[in-house]
Formats: sequence, structure tokens, C-alpha cells
Amino acid sequence: MTQRTQHPTTTGSPLADDPTTAEALRRALAAPTLAARLATHTARYLDTVAPTRPVTALAWSEALRRAHLYVLPTAPDPVANAAWARVLGALPELRQGETGGEYALRLRDAAKGL
Repeated sequence: MTQRTQHPTTTGSPLADDPTTAEALRRALAAPTLAARLATHTARYLDTVAPTRPVTALAWSEALRRAHLYVLPTAPDPVANAAWARVLGALPELRQGETGGEYALRLRDAAKGL
């Protein structure tokens, strides 16, 4: 009689009961999403480059470009597009005269929901 093998995702399987696998899953679920990482990196750049100066269009576009290069250097286009769609949908509106530091605070707060 042949013994039937359980599917690896079922409870009681060697993979489900493996503490290493459980720890890896816990870390993966706790890690920030790509969208959150994009927003956070954008905030970090603005907070570094223009903490006390109003955000310019040039600084804004450079912050987004650098975030993309840092967070998504090898991501397939559909993954990158989905991450950016989430970020762009959650971005706080830039206020007239708002400094990089001020906007970075609000952007980091928005990243928590991503």
C-alpha cells in the first residue's frame, strides 16, 4: 500500500511545522510593501535634499526617480506599475510652499497605510 503525501501547504506538513519556514513567512508579512518602500524612500530623499526649502518640481521628480531606482531596480513592469499605482493613489497633496521636511513627514505617515 502506497502512503499518500500531504500537500506542503496543509497543516501538519513538514513545511508548515518547520520553524524556519514559519519565521521566514512572519518576516515576509511584516516587511513593508513595495509601495510603502517607494513612499518612504521618496520622503527620505526630500527630507535630505530640501528639509527647510519648499519642494520644487525638480526635487519632486528626482525624488520619485531615485525611489524607483532604489526600490524597483529589477522589478517586472507589472509589479512596478502596481506599486506606483498604490503610491500615487495615497500621496498627500503637496501644499503651496511646503518644505521637503514637512512633506516627508506626511508622506511617511501615508506610507504606513500602504
